Amino acid sequence: CSTDFYAATNPNTKYVLILRDPRDIAVSAVHYERAPKAKHVVDELVERRSRVYAGWEAVRYWWHTEVLKDSTLIVYYEALLLRPIEETYRIAQYYGLDLDVDTVAKVTAAMSASNMKKMEQSHKISTNAAGPKVRSAGKTTFRDELSKETIEVCTRYMEKLMPKHVVQAFTELGEQLVQKNRAEAGGGG
Repeated sequence: CSTDFYAATNPNTKYVLILRDPRDIAVSAVHYERAPKAKHVVDELVERRSRVYAGWEAVRYWWHTEVLKDSTLIVYYEALLLRPIEETYRIAQYYGLDLDVDTVAKVTAAMSASNMKKMEQSHKISTNAAGPKVRSAGKTTFRDELSKETIEVCTRYMEKLMPKHVVQAFTELGEQLVQKNRAEAGGGG
């Protein structure tokens, strides 16, 4: 199947690709599955899963940048957490929507983790059998939960599979998110 076929059959389709740091995806998956909380067990599970998630994010990135080419806006999940209003406005602009500040603020509030948790508690969105789907939404990161050695192993997987600039973006955004969370918690920068 030619990659040009897909683009030719959907010439006006616009996509938004939300990329998330594979290390955080793996930690989130372990928590979602209600795996044992012992640190060494979490580290082991995350280390195994991070290979898969790094590969998955790399394939998704490749598909959207090489196959779909100019029809995709790349958005980093961590950027949505850091700058929700700016990123929401950027997505709206990509789709040609001229939203006023109040509308963007309402959209941002509606998709916030705190609102999603409320919706989950009131059963407006479903949970899985093991419990809620919305956990912390960026208030903790893999840096808070994994050993330095596990982080290094996971990062090496990413560096082998993903474009250098994507790994760098995850690193920079992750550091900014840690600083923001510390500042919000009163821990300074």
